[in-house]
Amino acid sequence: MPLVRAQRIGILEQTGNEAFWDDVVLLCNFDGTNGGTDAVDEGPFGLALTYGDNAQLSNVQTFNGSYTTSLLLDGTNDKVSILTPSDYANLQLGSVPFTAEVRLRFDNTGVDWICGFFNESWDFKIQSSAKPTWTDKRGGVSYQARVATLLAQPINTWLEIAVTFDGTDTYTAYLNGVVNNTQGPDAGSIPNGSATAFTIGTTDTDAQDYNGYIQAIRITKADRYGGVGYTQNLGKWSNVG
Repeated sequence: MPLVRAQRIGILEQTGNEAFWDDVVLLCNFDGTNGGTDAVDEGPFGLALTYGDNAQLSNVQTFNGSYTTSLLLDGTNDKVSILTPSDYANLQLGSVPFTAEVRLRFDNTGVDWICGFFNESWDFKIQSSAKPTWTDKRGGVSYQARVATLLAQPINTWLEIAVTFDGTDTYTAYLNGVVNNTQGPDAGSIPNGSATAFTIGTTDTDAQDYNGYIQAIRITKADRYGGVGYTQNLGKWSNVG
């Protein structure tokens, strides 16, 4: 029988391991060599990452000093892609509960693409209003913004943004661990993204290039936080199951 959320958190507190490890489908900490492209997906699937244009790791900015480098994207088509269909198939969300998290420091107020499948399935982006926003095609209808932070967020500031879906009809946005917005009901399934690759930093086809730093991205097929907020772990996200 699957562990309930309270049991998982209890295990996490006792062992220091990742309580939701079996549900993690992407874990990019972007911690590697300054100027390099050696950071990988540290999750259970080890999805292949392809660095494009001038996307690279940089030691100029890091989240809370817990990392050596972060991913630097300069707003001119820099990207990290998952190109293999059998790899990005793991990122299809369907109707399951999920948590999408990012630690970032964006440098402008335009539309900045964080990650996702462009105009097909789901994406995480900074809207022109400077609001981190989750968008998807749940129910197979038009592409819609499901939940966003209530206020514009400051540029050149490290933030931790999370979005959860409870598996039924409710989305919750969190800002640095605090519940910031809740939206619903939104029922149905998110269709698969299959015509294009999964991309981080740019859509490849639209002017939504991310400008700034991304420290980490984690996608989990479980609702980690249950709509009640959480105490931030300011260290590096665990890759130990």
